[in-house]
Amino acid sequence: MQKSVAIVGGGPAGLVAAKTLLHHGGGAKFKITVFEAAERVGGMWRSLPGETGVKCSPSMRTNLSRFTVAFSDLSWASVDLSEDSRTSTTLPMFPKACQVGRYLDAYAQRFLPGVIQLNTRVAAAELIGESGTWNVTYIDTLTQQESKDTFDYLIVASGFFERPTQSIRRSQDPEASTKIQHSSHFRNISSLTETPGKIVVIGGGISGSEAAATAAFQISSARHSTSTQKPAWADSTVYHIINRPFYALPRYIPQDPYNPAIQGYNPAPHFLPLDLNLYNLGRRGGGSITASNGLMPAEKAKKAHEFIRNVIGGDQRDLGKDELVYKPADTQYPAFTGISDTYAEFVRSGLIVPVRGHVANIAYHDNDDEAADRFNVEILDNGSFNEDKGVRKSCLCPSRQE
Repeated sequence: MQKSVAIVGGGPAGLVAAKTLLHHGGGAKFKITVFEAAERVGGMWRSLPGETGVKCSPSMRTNLSRFTVAFSDLSWASVDLSEDSRTSTTLPMFPKACQVGRYLDAYAQRFLPGVIQLNTRVAAAELIGESGTWNVTYIDTLTQQESKDTFDYLIVASGFFERPTQSIRRSQDPEASTKIQHSSHFRNISSLTETPGKIVVIGGGISGSEAAATAAFQISSARHSTSTQKPAWADSTVYHIINRPFYALPRYIPQDPYNPAIQGYNPAPHFLPLDLNLYNLGRRGGGSITASNGLMPAEKAKKAHEFIRNVIGGDQRDLGKDELVYKPADTQYPAFTGISDTYAEFVRSGLIVPVRGHVANIAYHDNDDEAADRFNVEILDNGSFNEDKGVRKSCLCPSRQE
């Protein structure tokens, strides 16, 4: 007898879970239902070209290459990426978010026909004690009709990035909503401000470093444009508030950065996408490969720091900002990274200014004379900045003077 399975979410995890169970035992063991609240599958990748995007821009590049951003049972070559019938699109090494969405849609059409219920939001799931089954309540988002079904198993794949996190306290100033924006919603500086000033990015994770680099790139492009009319915000500077250093990794890194023959850096290394280098099993020790959980041993952490420094050519001291440099005592702890092709050079040029500290509060002040170090433009909150009980810095942001 078939067992029924409800899967909440039609993103990558939900789709591959559905396909795996559906094909288990020749397709006769499980009856699968995937509930997806949006109008199409893909999760954060579902936006189409020309759309704003719900959780990221459709034009955002992946941080890993097309060889990693794929399932083993569907080749990118099988996916039609053309935007219309008259043009063909060559798949880049690092696909755009909208192309990943097209890939996931093709995956669903090929392996999961008739399994996915779109525009259907799961409102509640209750475990029935004696039977061990689940009562699932779901709502059609178009008609608002509520329905209930019972399932033998439940898989929640609603997404790690489903809701932005904003744990920093901020004032109730009426202008606050127009001045503070989560990184998942950030697209263009022009939508945030029309005046020059200090743009603050809070958080040193993957999203924070990418938001800072994106803002700096837009400022640099506007500043050095051949146009005679440049936007006023082209004179802005990005202040990136981080609570610890991180290594800014480009998408391509050298495969052989060190040349033992000359006992120094290889002047002409071979470059590969960073995931092909970082995931290279040839660097692992002997014996079977097993998963490791828990705290990273200090010796392993130090080797990771050494490897990354060999790859990027040093400890980032050459960028001129000690905020990005791990002290020797800190290399016993895991190394954090951001992925950006431009972040490091924007720091070197002074367009991005890293600031070490914790942001506890965001307040608005009308008096610009109270402090010289207050920020006077918008804030991009990347949401990965967790509340901390230790020492913090306050980010004070006076309201913009008209």
